[in-house]
Amino acid sequence: MKRTLNFVVMAVMAMYLVLRVADLVVHGFKWSSVIWVHVYLIGITIALVWELHGRHSAVPIYGEPVKPQLPAPAAKPLLSLVALLERPTPLDAEDLRKRLSRALGQTLDSSPKNPNHLVLAPDQTYELQHGDHRMAIVNLPTPYVKDRENEAAAAPVKELAIAILNHQAWRAVDWVESPAELSREQVYATLGPVLVELMTDVKVLALFCPETGQMVPWRSGLPDLLRGADPLQALLLTNTTAV
Repeated sequence: MKRTLNFVVMAVMAMYLVLRVADLVVHGFKWSSVIWVHVYLIGITIALVWELHGRHSAVPIYGEPVKPQLPAPAAKPLLSLVALLERPTPLDAEDLRKRLSRALGQTLDSSPKNPNHLVLAPDQTYELQHGDHRMAIVNLPTPYVKDRENEAAAAPVKELAIAILNHQAWRAVDWVESPAELSREQVYATLGPVLVELMTDVKVLALFCPETGQMVPWRSGLPDLLRGADPLQALLLTNTTAV
């Protein structure tokens, strides 16, 4: 917009300059015409300087390179197995340590300095370190499903609807991290046996996998599937038999 206005000003001044010069040629010397010729020349000069300055200032001055705004990386899916429980039951740390030591085939210590340990974390969960692998043991005395009535109404089988409505607590084992690149199957093969040990002193109503969104009512035979090479098979209704 400013550059367009500048061109208009120069064009108007140039036109009046031509008219004043023509007046001098036709009518002879006049001081008024000479003065106006100088005024228009000065005006055109100022407009030209302004135009050149504007073009120069429009050239970017490069300092630090501008980093492109890249989309944020997608969050990794939560690899976890969850058991919906009939009622809240506290976890005994020493008993849990023994059971998990049996499941992992490695004695767990109570000190974080040990590469294999189980300790109570600040958020009332347990931190489970097994070599390079770190997991979280969650035991909460509240329903896992927030809107139990609507979720129960959408359940594919009656047993699952009853489990969703009646559960009052839940336990889970979450995969936190591992320096080594493990396959998804290897992660679940570690989570499955751990979850089985979390359910020895409680009544389990349903099994849930947050990553896949699959939930099934608790059935006989599920502990064996969870201890197997592919624990996610336990989330297929066709692979279980009713209690």
